Amino acid sequence: MYIERQELANPERQALQSFVEGRDLLRQYRGSQRGDDLEQAKASFADAQQHDPSFALATFYLAVVESELRDSDSAIDRLEDLAKRKVDFLPETYLHLAYAHTKKYQNKHYDAAEKALNEAQKQATIMRRREMVPIIEAYRTFLFSVMGGRLKDERECERGKYTNDAIKLGNQLLRDRSVLRLPERDRAQVLFEVHNALGISYMRRGQQETEFSDQQRQAWELAEHHYDEALKLRTNATRVLQNIGTLRRAEGDQFARKGAMDEARPRYQEAFKHYRRSLDLNPRDQFPHYRLAEMAAKLGDWETADHFYDSGRREKGAVEKEKWERLRQAIDSQDASGLLAYD
Repeated sequence: MYIERQELANPERQALQSFVEGRDLLRQYRGSQRGDDLEQAKASFADAQQHDPSFALATFYLAVVESELRDSDSAIDRLEDLAKRKVDFLPETYLHLAYAHTKKYQNKHYDAAEKALNEAQKQATIMRRREMVPIIEAYRTFLFSVMGGRLKDERECERGKYTNDAIKLGNQLLRDRSVLRLPERDRAQVLFEVHNALGISYMRRGQQETEFSDQQRQAWELAEHHYDEALKLRTNATRVLQNIGTLRRAEGDQFARKGAMDEARPRYQEAFKHYRRSLDLNPRDQFPHYRLAEMAAKLGDWETADHFYDSGRREKGAVEKEKWERLRQAIDSQDASGLLAYD
């Protein structure tokens, strides 16, 4: 967005300068996926907001960056405040509010995310911004894919439904001619989100099938295909790298439960490699630290497991306390059998 003012007071001039710096760094991050670019973008947007608290677009981008840095609570607060202020970019505000809620990985936040996506679509319709609809639906596909693997407690029985909903919606978007008519950058964003979400969904469907069955193999081959397509669009996408690691981890766990460690070990090593690449790009997320510690434990490398356990506990994220405790127990006892999960 270009902002023009005839005369800028010094604080406003500094705010605009910092905003432009932050925007450029955020664009750079979207290509590099390097956490340093993200941290610097956050500092620039925070500086812009400090110099001009009424600079709504700076607040919006600060929230976007905070969400990427796994500070979802702060991002949610900022985006909810912008929604109350009825800013002129309400569809984007509700869209990123949905994403921030999704990344909390809790049942109530999934419901809040779906509500925010519905409001994003409503506002896009009111404002006659039809080009926003495909990206809103792409994020909905991502939300459903997450719910298909992570709904808990009394709602765990709904996982299969949301996995199927994500697959149906994602494939519809891949066939949607309106997506093909989008400008190249917008089209790439939609396709990236859809392919990543379909990868997650087929991975989860495979986990729900009988182990080592043809149905599972077919689902996991489709997951692999969609992850590959997502990486063609964003080579360094940390989310996709982590998801490929999770697929390899699921394959390894099946062999380990069967007692076939010679088959499990190369899968764990591949998972470790993908999680490590993700962490090297952006260490400001506890999830790859946690998974690296878990993979090291399953490979019997207890020193490395302990190292990534400690580094992960210092980062923000949504790994549950119970999982950290189970990992700590496995490391202390040098027994990884309790880590063979089905999630």
